[in-house]
Amino acid sequence: MDKILVINDCRLEEVIMKDILVNEGYQVKIDNEYGAISSVKDFLPNTVIVNLIMRETTGDKLISRIKGINNEIKCILSSSNLLQLEDFSENKVDAVIKTPIERESLLKAVKDPAKAKLKAKFCINCGTKIEKEIEFRAKFCPDCGEKL
Repeated sequence: MDKILVINDCRLEEVIMKDILVNEGYQVKIDNEYGAISSVKDFLPNTVIVNLIMRETTGDKLISRIKGINNEIKCILSSSNLLQLEDFSENKVDAVIKTPIERESLLKAVKDPAKAKLKAKFCINCGTKIEKEIEFRAKFCPDCGEKL
C-alpha cells in the first residue's frame, strides 16, 4: 500500500485530501511544516503533498529538504494560486495541484505526477476558463490581462 504524507496548515484542505486518498486505499498521515522532516523519516511515504504557503516556510523549500533525504519520494506542491511546474524545477517538485482540491486532479497527481502538469482551468483573477495548453504557459490571462 502506498503511503502519502500531507503537509498543510489548513485543516479543511488536509482533511479533504486525506478522506479522498483513504477512500482510494492509500495510507495517509497528516502533519505540519514543523514535523514534516521527522514524518518523512519515520513514516517513509512514497508521496508527499505540501502546501506552498505556510507559516514559516514555503512548500518548495520544504520539498527541497525532503528530496535531500530521499530523492525517490514523489513531491506534489499544492496552492490556491495558479502555479507552473517549471517555476519550481530547481526545487525538484514533481507536480503541482490547485486547491480547493478536486478529487480527479488529486488522484491524477498522486498516480502519475508527469501527467498532472496542467493544473488550473480558470484564471484566479477574472474566472475566465483557460482551455488551450498554450494559454497555461502564458504569464498573463488572455481576457483580463492580469498576471497568472
